[in-house]
Amino acid sequence: MVSFKILIAITIILFSLSCTKLEDNKTVDNSSKISKIKKSKRYQEAFELFENKKVEKAYKEFFELLKEYPDDWKLNYYIGMIAAKGYQIKTAEHYLKIAIKLSPERWESYRELASLYKSLYRYKDALIEIKKVFKYNNDDALSNFTLAFLSVKLKDKTIDPIKYYKQAIKSAPKYMLAYIHFGQYYLSLKEFDKAEEIWIKALKQRDSITIRRMLASLSIRKKDYNEAIKRYKKLIKEKPNYVEGYLKYGNALEKLNRKKEAEKIYKEAIDIKESYIYTSQALAELYLKEKRYKEAIEVYENLLTKSISNKEYFLFKQAEIFKEIKDLKKFNTIIKKLKKIDTKLANNYIKYLK
Repeated sequence: MVSFKILIAITIILFSLSCTKLEDNKTVDNSSKISKIKKSKRYQEAFELFENKKVEKAYKEFFELLKEYPDDWKLNYYIGMIAAKGYQIKTAEHYLKIAIKLSPERWESYRELASLYKSLYRYKDALIEIKKVFKYNNDDALSNFTLAFLSVKLKDKTIDPIKYYKQAIKSAPKYMLAYIHFGQYYLSLKEFDKAEEIWIKALKQRDSITIRRMLASLSIRKKDYNEAIKRYKKLIKEKPNYVEGYLKYGNALEKLNRKKEAEKIYKEAIDIKESYIYTSQALAELYLKEKRYKEAIEVYENLLTKSISNKEYFLFKQAEIFKEIKDLKKFNTIIKKLKKIDTKLANNYIKYLK
């Protein structure tokens, strides 16, 4: 389980994303003027701890303050918010609901409760809470993103996710997660050009390796292989260990019949990370297409010695080659190996090869 200290760090990041500066607590109590001054001083000290990233200490202090001021919205909200990011579910839900009861107009409480439910995959509950934000605030980036996200997940046709994704990035122009999901939504509609437009717009705000990888992958989906090659070439230059990039780079080269270059790229990837079996598979398939059977067999043999999974498939591919080159002795040897692993599967392969 992730430690509470790590989750506290996550809390700070996510809280800063909200783009919301909470007002000073205006809850009226019946204490004397002196106790109000003391309260204000303790508040300042507690929230200074939070702002200085000493969240665990602040969290404890908030609880101490709450003993004296149980009807304080701000304390209940902060405790609930921190507990939510720390996956203290019951605590978070309890204090956020108290915060809502104390100050129903404070939309931040609804947003945090919705985010909690969203993290628990309670999407319907999350949708109910996030809608309440918009009675008081239409511009909050995280709320707009959450509503768009939930409408897509729940396939709620009464909500237009495009409207809310647009508002999210308008309110927070460097909100990369909103751009990512916005583009993915367009992908689901097969509107590839719009997805590309959104992601390019994101990169003008801030560089994102994730978005650049998605753009490269999108180029292949659009069958724009020249653009894919440019994008993957740049990616692997920056991240030499990005073996998946080598694989897709090689795939794009093959689509343009640049097989020698593809072979070179696959081999480079294998040298970097041999355990990533997909580049070896791609290399073997390339050899098969060119009828370079001996080299293909060698690649599959190497995969059989190195790979824990997919052994049946690699043996089948060898059997397929031996059948093609009419080497029945080796073909039968491979079938025997297959039968030792899975007799039914071996028989199915034999039927297919016949």
